[in-house]
Amino acid sequence: MPGDFFPKLLLLSLFVMTHGCLQDPASAYKFTGIVCRLTYPAAAVLNEKTTKVIEAAFQHARYPNMQGEKSAGFFGKVSYGLDNLEIYNLSIGRSEFELRPGKGIGVEINNVSAVFSGTIQYGYGSWLVNLAQRLDFEVETQIDLGINPKLYCGKSKVAADTSDCYLNFHRFRLYLQGDKE
Repeated sequence: MPGDFFPKLLLLSLFVMTHGCLQDPASAYKFTGIVCRLTYPAAAVLNEKTTKVIEAAFQHARYPNMQGEKSAGFFGKVSYGLDNLEIYNLSIGRSEFELRPGKGIGVEINNVSAVFSGTIQYGYGSWLVNLAQRLDFEVETQIDLGINPKLYCGKSKVAADTSDCYLNFHRFRLYLQGDKE
């Protein structure tokens, strides 16, 4: 009967739509009928806009204070903290990308410089003695960053795996308690 056919077709189409994001790219082409392609001009715009967003976001960024404490058994406890953490003067010298057919995109961000500052606090305490110290710091860095993200599908969502990456430090200067002067 034609009336019985429509509900079955609707149920089948809902099942197929919920499984539209597949792990295997060949299966995705075969079953979904949708193919996403990243062209060179689109990747160039993405690279340029990403660089500008990163520079704007970290031109002057502040982070919340972090504090913690670990027990050292019978010996007491160790406390630590990071206060007033700021990143400023971030600049990106050059950002490049490479399209890798069948794999994704490679991104290299070179000559990134930034300044980090804040206060480190640490201490030791027991029933007998309590010691604590606060130390202001400033770090000047210049780095290169490489990311080889892989896009994949899972649970009906697209995600990026950025575990294939590297960070090279060209400069790392640490100033403590105003040593800069």
